Amino acid sequence: MIYINDIINASKFLHLTLFADDTNIFLHHSDLSILQTMSNTELDKLSEWFKSNRLSLNIKKTNYIIFSPKSKCRQQQIHSFAIQIDGKTIERVKHNGFLRVDEKLQWNEHINQISAKVSKNIGILKKISHLLSTFLCCFNCV
Repeated sequence: MIYINDIINASKFLHLTLFADDTNIFLHHSDLSILQTMSNTELDKLSEWFKSNRLSLNIKKTNYIIFSPKSKCRQQQIHSFAIQIDGKTIERVKHNGFLRVDEKLQWNEHINQISAKVSKNIGILKKISHLLSTFLCCFNCV
């Protein structure tokens, strides 16, 4: 963390959130074409920071999401939206693991993931429930 603490100085427009070895970048604008230009320009600055600090960015683990209100016109613009860093296109995703929401700011994907985990764990508990009742009985006796 100390090594990359000054990454926030790489750009005055990017809002960075640092956590362990993950960095999340936020950038906003009401005009998508300006947002695309700003994104690419600011990512070029960030790339220079990486090079200056002898660090590399794993493009395969890098992605972006666009949050926007539902609108056909905007959806067409979003479809042609492209961000690159060092000439490599960054993948666009429809939901974000960091914020746990999708591009329409809905929780559906996150709720489905949590439901699946809960369901799996309930199944495991059901399969071992005969062992747990003995354990709990002994535990209560102590």
